[in-house]
Amino acid sequence: MRRIWIALALTPLVGCSVLLGLKDPPPDVDGGPDALADVMDGGVSDAISSDVAVDALDGSNDPQHCGVTDRMCPSGKCVKGYCVRRVFVTSATHTADVGGISLSNLTYCGPTVTDPLFPNTSFFVWLSDTDTSVRDTFESTLAPFVLPDGTPVANDFNAFTNPSSGGLLHAINMTEDGGDGRGFYVWTGTGLGGYKYDGGSIECMDWHTETGQDAVVGTTDASDSTWTLLGTAGCSTQAHFYCVER
Repeated sequence: MRRIWIALALTPLVGCSVLLGLKDPPPDVDGGPDALADVMDGGVSDAISSDVAVDALDGSNDPQHCGVTDRMCPSGKCVKGYCVRRVFVTSATHTADVGGISLSNLTYCGPTVTDPLFPNTSFFVWLSDTDTSVRDTFESTLAPFVLPDGTPVANDFNAFTNPSSGGLLHAINMTEDGGDGRGFYVWTGTGLGGYKYDGGSIECMDWHTETGQDAVVGTTDASDSTWTLLGTAGCSTQAHFYCVER
């Protein structure tokens, strides 16, 4: 395996330096045709077990008529009256100059990207700025969050956003098409609990510049709070984005 090490202006919150390693994809990538087929048919694996699915708090667990809102679940799973939500890291990268949250959402998590793989599904980019906390974009669902292949990521929205819950069940390390997403840095602008980060970073002029500032990043190698709050990186860094179904 060929490994190239380059130094980036990545500043951990604890004040020590970090070295970013770029590597060729390993031979045992957990993706491939089978994983992609699972994504393409919109399915969620049996990792969300049927005995959990029947534990509705109110409403129906029929994925065609989920909960009191009678919603059709694009994931094909309804748990506790809420649709199971999928989450992935983008295969595409960009500097922090993405034109703000709305444009970045359209570009990296919008229908052009997601519709061919996740029909009739709305995703939103996991990105906060100095005025907006990304958690406010999502409902506080009681259903699990999963990777595109159905691997459980969090039991519910509280577990997804709250580090005191013990962290994620699995790192968000799969791309939209079922590919390997390990070893990625991810623009988030987001601190603990899904709230905007108030530690001094101004998120590259709210995602409108790639010079002179920095923004918060997370890592796809973590299931603790560093999945969303690892440190800060210079605005010219090429990083990925998380997309979360809503």
